[in-house]
Amino acid sequence: MDTDLECVFDNYPAGLGVDHCRLFSYQLVRAINFIHTARIIHQDINPSNILVNPDTLFVKLGDFGSARILDVCFGKRCLSIPAYARYYHSPEVLAGTGIYDLSSDMFSLGCVLYIMATGTIPIKHESGAAPDLLKEWKSFNFTKKASPDAIFSNLIEKCLSTEPLNRPTASTPCSSSFFAELSNGAVHQVPKSKFSVEEEVFDYEHIYDG
Repeated sequence: MDTDLECVFDNYPAGLGVDHCRLFSYQLVRAINFIHTARIIHQDINPSNILVNPDTLFVKLGDFGSARILDVCFGKRCLSIPAYARYYHSPEVLAGTGIYDLSSDMFSLGCVLYIMATGTIPIKHESGAAPDLLKEWKSFNFTKKASPDAIFSNLIEKCLSTEPLNRPTASTPCSSSFFAELSNGAVHQVPKSKFSVEEEVFDYEHIYDG
């Protein structure tokens, strides 16, 4: 992969066309659906962590350094709070309680799709104090459609809901009519097994042993 979406966005300050939005976002929602099905929360979905091959336009979700496993057998898991608050962090992450779930990835996806369609981030500041960014998100509203395609715009709006329960799961947009011309009725890949908390590696000195 020779570049990332952040570099792509820098070259298209007014946003991408609908066809490229469709192609990139379809690959993204499939990738997120795959990891969520395996109980993995990425926690750092943003343009710089989305790799793009400029020749094939293939997209890959990268940088799993902040990813964690959400095992239902362990109930609610207190997750880490990012050291630096960024615009793509969901309101529940910015709240600083450490209690959030897979839907926070969908919020971050919404931020990426918003930039993809408009060329700008949804709120005024890219980073700052978490309470300040949280306040910006609480007052955010869609004054106009993010995309000329109503279905895509609606998907973005739902992902950016400040209420986690109102966001779609990753599997929902996979079957959206917006992606009909790309999906061709294909079954979406799912992992053969789901990860459990015990499989997380904390002993970094022996990570490559065996």
